[in-house]
Amino acid sequence: MRVSFDSNAWEKIFDPADRDWTTIRAARATNQIAGFISEAGFRIEAIRKSERTSYFSEPTMQVQVSVVERDGKPHIQMTMGPDDARHPGLPEMQSAKLKSAFDAGIKSWPRLFGQRPAGFKWIPAGLC
Repeated sequence: MRVSFDSNAWEKIFDPADRDWTTIRAARATNQIAGFISEAGFRIEAIRKSERTSYFSEPTMQVQVSVVERDGKPHIQMTMGPDDARHPGLPEMQSAKLKSAFDAGIKSWPRLFGQRPAGFKWIPAGLC
C-alpha cells in the first residue's frame, strides 16, 4: 500500500520518542506500506509562523538560461522557479524527524511549486 504522509502525521510517526506509532513504523519496516512525503509541504511549514509574513512579502525568482543540444542542434533552455538559497532551511527539530523518516525508507515526492528547503534532499519516489 502506498501512503502519503502530511506533516500532521509524519512528524509524529517518525519521532523516535513517540511510541504510539510503532505499528505504522513496523509496517514500513516490513514493506507492508510505502511511505511518501511531499516536498511542497515544506515550503510553508519549514518557515516559522513568526517569519512567514516577511518571507513571503517579497518572493524572489531564480532564472537559468542555457544552451543544450538536441538532435545535433542547439536549443535554448530556460527554467524559472523560486530561489532555493533564500529559504531558511528546516528547523532543527523538524530536520531530525525528517531524517528519521528517510532512514525508515520514506521517500519524497518532488516539488511542483515552491522552494526546496536547505537540507531537504529529493529522493525519487518512482511515482512521478
